[in-house]
Amino acid sequence: MEKRILRVGLLGSGRIGRVHAANLAAHPGIDFAWVADPMLDSAREVAALHGATATADAAGVLEDPALDALLICSPTSTHVDLIIEASRRGIAVLCEKPVDLDLARARACREATAGATAPIMMGFNRRFDPSFKEVREAVEAGEIGTLENLGITSRDPAPAPLGYLESSGGIFKDQSIHDLDMARSFLPDIVEVTAHGSNLFDEGIAALGDYDTVLITLRAASGALVSISNSRHCASGYDQRLEAFGASGMLEVANMTDTMVRRSTASGTGTAGAFQPFFLERYARAYAEELDYFVSCVLRGTAPVPGLEDGIAALELAEAALLSVREKRTVAVSEIRRGGGFPVSLQNLLAGKVLLVSGGTQGLGAAIARAAAAQGAEGITVTGRRAEPGRALAAELTGAGTPTEFIAADLAVVAEARATVTGTIERFGRVDLVVNAAGLTTRGTMLDTDEALFDAHVAVNLRAPFFIMQEAIAHLVERGAGGNIVNIVTMSEHGGQPYLAPYVASKSGLAGLVRNAAHAHRWDRIRINGLNIGWTATEGEDAIQRRFHGGGDDWLAKASASVPMGKLGQPDEIADFVVFLLSGRSGVVTGSVIDWDQSVPGAHD
Repeated sequence: MEKRILRVGLLGSGRIGRVHAANLAAHPGIDFAWVADPMLDSAREVAALHGATATADAAGVLEDPALDALLICSPTSTHVDLIIEASRRGIAVLCEKPVDLDLARARACREATAGATAPIMMGFNRRFDPSFKEVREAVEAGEIGTLENLGITSRDPAPAPLGYLESSGGIFKDQSIHDLDMARSFLPDIVEVTAHGSNLFDEGIAALGDYDTVLITLRAASGALVSISNSRHCASGYDQRLEAFGASGMLEVANMTDTMVRRSTASGTGTAGAFQPFFLERYARAYAEELDYFVSCVLRGTAPVPGLEDGIAALELAEAALLSVREKRTVAVSEIRRGGGFPVSLQNLLAGKVLLVSGGTQGLGAAIARAAAAQGAEGITVTGRRAEPGRALAAELTGAGTPTEFIAADLAVVAEARATVTGTIERFGRVDLVVNAAGLTTRGTMLDTDEALFDAHVAVNLRAPFFIMQEAIAHLVERGAGGNIVNIVTMSEHGGQPYLAPYVASKSGLAGLVRNAAHAHRWDRIRINGLNIGWTATEGEDAIQRRFHGGGDDWLAKASASVPMGKLGQPDEIADFVVFLLSGRSGVVTGSVIDWDQSVPGAHD
C-alpha cells in the first residue's frame, strides 16, 4: 500500500519558522506546499529554498482544499484564531508555544475546538529531545524507584532584544513555560507553585516589569518536588540540564558541546568547549523528532501529546508562578483553574524598582505602598511624622517579602523632606520612583485663614514636594536612569469650596509645578504627573468630617448616597491607578494632571 503524503503549510518564516521549514522539506512524508508571512520577502526567501509557494495571506493557505496540516510559527497573538479556523476546516495543527498569553483566550480555544477530528499538537519540542526522553522513559520504567525530585536548569546565553521581550509575555510565559511543560511530562499532577524573581543584570528587562532571573518550585500531588532555575544569560553558553532523583538512583542530562573532546593539562582536567550556542543547535534533533511524531499522529488519527490541554496546563503553571511572585506566596494550581491570575499587561508593574512614598504611613499613602509591594517593587520607603503606624507598615511589608524602610520626617521642615530621599538612597542604593502623597487639609476661608495656617499648607502641600522632587531629580539625572514621579493633587485645584482656601492655593501651586518640572526634565526621561483625587474615604477624611463638619458615625453612608457612583473614592483604587502611572505600562505620558473623580469640572445639569 502506497504511503500517504501530507500536504503541509507553514505560517511564519522567522527564526523558528525556518527551523521547521528545513525539517518539512527533508521529511519524506510531507509535501511542503506553502509558506505564509506578512513579510512577503521573508516568505519568498524560505519558499525558494524549499520549493514551496510563498504568500502574505494565511487565509489563502487555510483555503487550500488539499491541505492536511498546518505548522503555526506566527506571533503568539495569532495562535488562537488560527488554531480555531484550522480545526474548523479539519486541518491538523502543530502550534508553537504558548497557546496565548491570556489564559482565558487559551481556554476559549479549547472550548471552540472541542470535538475536533483533526489533531492539535503544541510545540513543546524538548519532550522529544533524545536525552530527556530517555530519562523520562527510565523513570517510567522504575529504574530509580519513585521519583522524588526533579531539577531543571535552563539559561539562555544572552537576553533577547527588548523589542521581542516586550511582547513575549515575560520570562514565565516565554522561557520557563518549556520547563513547566517538561516538569509535567514527568509529574502531570502539579498542585502547588512557588516562584521568586530578581533583576540582577538587565535594566531593560526590569523596566518592562519582568525578571532576568527566576527560581520556581513545584509540588506534585505525590509530594515530589520540582526545582526550575532560569536566567536570561549564561557566560558559558546555552545551559540545559536535567536531574531526576529517586530512592534507587539518579539520572542526569548534562550540557552538550559541539564535540566530545575533553582536555586535561597542567592548567586543568576534563576541560571541554563551550556549551552549544542556543536552542537552534541544542534542540535540532528534537525539532525533527517532534515533526516526525506529529506526522504519525495525523496519519493514524491519534491524539498527540503534548496537545492543546497540555499547552493550557503549562500556561496555568506560568500564571501561578506570576501570581506567586506578585503576592509572595505559594499558589495552589486549583486557584488558577478556578479563575485566578492577572492580565499580562498588569503584572509586576514595579518589578525591580525602589519607591519613596511621602505621607505613606496611613490612608492613601499606605495603600500606595501596599499596592507597590504587590506589584513587585524591590524596595519601599514610607515617611511621616507618626512613628508607630510607619514602623508597623514597614514591618508588615517587609514580613511579606518587600524590604520596606520607615523614615520619620516632619515634611514642613525642608531638611527632613530632603532626608527622605537621601535616606532611601542610603538604604537601597538608589531611588527610581517617588509619590508625594502627604497633604494638609485643615479648613480655612479667605477671611479667617491666618499667616500660620497658610504657611502650614504651603509647607506640606507645595514646598515639601518641591524639595523632595528636587533631591530625587538630581539623583536621577546623575544616574542617567530616568524615573517617575506622581504627585497627589486634588480636584479642588479647579476651584474648590470656600472653606478650602489655603488648601486650594497650595495644591494649585503643586499642579503647576507638575507641569513645569515635567517639561524641564522630559529629556532626562523623568516622567512627572499629578492626580487630582476627588472625595475619598480615608482615615484623614473621617477625622476632618468629624472635626470640622459635625459628622457622626453615619457621615460616610450619607456622603456615599450623595454621589453618582454610590460610594466615595477608595484608597486602594487610587493606589492601583498611581502604580499604573509609575509603571512603564503608562507609556510616555508626562506633565499631566489627571482628574480622578466622579464629577466633571465645567459641566452643569
